[in-house]
Amino acid sequence: MPASTENKITEETYIRHLPYSSIRYLSSHLDPDQLWKRFVIHVPKKLDSQNFQERYSSMQVKLFEEKGMKHSGSPTRSIIDDWGTQNARVKHLLKALVEGELYAAADHLSIKILNKGPVPRKTTISMLPSHSEILPDLPTFSPAENIDCRDEKKYLVNKDISELTGQSLDDDIRM
Repeated sequence: MPASTENKITEETYIRHLPYSSIRYLSSHLDPDQLWKRFVIHVPKKLDSQNFQERYSSMQVKLFEEKGMKHSGSPTRSIIDDWGTQNARVKHLLKALVEGELYAAADHLSIKILNKGPVPRKTTISMLPSHSEILPDLPTFSPAENIDCRDEKKYLVNKDISELTGQSLDDDIRM
């Protein structure tokens, strides 16, 4: 029999049983820039319910904020401590972090604590801009048009000036 048995953290582990170092990591990541506010709005009133309702009112969120202003206070730790009394599990915490798009915090739990891979992202290929949305509008010339170099230079200079000033050169200016 081994001298000590280590409790393995799983998605079914109650968040109140998370190691202190994990809570400290989440607090140090979510407290600055008030990222915890993106987390708290995704904490559900009822666990595993199909109809999402926010658990915390704006007054409760304000109380978390005030706790965070005290010496050694952390709104994130206060939220996790309070939510932990409702038997929230690591899977619920991960879901709230992913819904808030707090991927670094969620990845920490998934990779470092659960020994799994990174959490899935909300962003999909269809949400990314297409090549045509990224490239600037380029002038099009039909092959039938005979454009000499002087006209092309004039067009490019005129285009550059109009982008800078909002006005175009008169057509009678010669290069």
